[in-house]
Amino acid sequence: MSTKSTAPAKTKWKITKEMKEQFSEEFIVDTLSPFNQVDNQKYYMVDYHRKKVIVDSSSSPVLCGYPKELLDEEGFDFFKRILPPTEMDWLKNVIQEFYPVFFATPVESRKSLVLSYELTFITVKHEELVLHHKIVPFQLCDNGNLWLSLCSVSEKFC
Repeated sequence: MSTKSTAPAKTKWKITKEMKEQFSEEFIVDTLSPFNQVDNQKYYMVDYHRKKVIVDSSSSPVLCGYPKELLDEEGFDFFKRILPPTEMDWLKNVIQEFYPVFFATPVESRKSLVLSYELTFITVKHEELVLHHKIVPFQLCDNGNLWLSLCSVSEKFC
């Protein structure tokens, strides 16, 4: 195995048809569902290729009381709905700082990276909800780029 890092490739998404079939949205939902029944944490998946957040049900805290269909329709833009502008700016900065670390990490070690943070969300009832996130790379493209991340989320109780 090479310990060489792989910078973002010109062809950002090197995903085979077989990989797309293996990690279909149906597969992801079926995988998440049992995990979400086990403990007080909830899980969702981020698909960077399709710019989509995948949850298994409308009871996901990341939905903040909005219907799952709205998340499906809006994709990443959904976060503009539930994050105050200062939190959205902070999250963009964190993500921008994460990618150089990700691509400086050897490909075979990238799945061991963990990004952890707390954000204050605004629910459909205009209430604040502090959620603790842990995000780990779940599936890489054939060229080492990040395709899917598994995210755990739990409410922070003060």
